[in-house]
This record gives sequence, structure tokens and C-alpha cells, in this order.
Amino acid sequence: MPIPNSKKPTLGLAKAEEPIEKPHAHVEPEDNFVSIGSIASKGREALMDQLRAHAEKRKQEVEKPRVIPPLSERTLREMEGGRLAVLRHEEKLKAQLMPKPDPNGETHTPVYRPADYVPGFDSKDPAARTLK
Repeated sequence: MPIPNSKKPTLGLAKAEEPIEKPHAHVEPEDNFVSIGSIASKGREALMDQLRAHAEKRKQEVEKPRVIPPLSERTLREMEGGRLAVLRHEEKLKAQLMPKPDPNGETHTPVYRPADYVPGFDSKDPAARTLK
């Protein structure tokens, strides 16, 4: 014989007799509330015009001037410390002896010529070209 539901153990959930309140159940409509259905019944253009006007209104409400918070005392101290560190570093660079840059710079490529390493390479005498 099956056990009736009233005698079965529960998990402490809300009973079926108690209505569960939904947070949006008691929302009052605005005074100037217009349903989308009533606007759409006037045609697509009327609906799009109303949606554009609503979007513009929301955009104007959202765009507020940004207020920059004042700098704290700690931030001002850190900025001053950074400025002093830069000055100290510049003075240190001025005191150093800087090497003069190579006039050829990074474009200089070493060239190895056979005449520099093989004696008699440029000679027209074939006997002079041999290494002894």
C-alpha cells in the first residue's frame, strides 16, 4: 500500500499552500507607461520612432560629467619622489663619461679579402700564389 504524500518526509521547502512571492509581482506601472503592443499596432515606423526616442532619453540620463577624485597626500609624495629620482638619474648620466659612437655605427660590416690572408694572391705569377 503506498504512503500518502502528507506522511512523506520533506526537505523543509515551502508548502504548496503558501504562495511564493515574486519580487516583480507588485511592481506598479509608471504614470506615463505605454505598452509596446499599443505602439506596434500603429505600425513599424511609429514603434521604431518611439524606441529611438527612448534610447536617446536613456543616453542623456547616463552621460554625466566625470568627477576626478582629488590626489591623496600619499600619491603626491610618490610623484615628488619619482621626480627627484629622475633628476638624480639625469645628474648621474651627466657625470659619466660616455663613449664616442663609432662613425660607421651599426652599418659597418667587416670585410675579409683573400689578399689579406694569402700571400701573392694578387700576383700574376702562378708560383707566387702557392702557400709554402
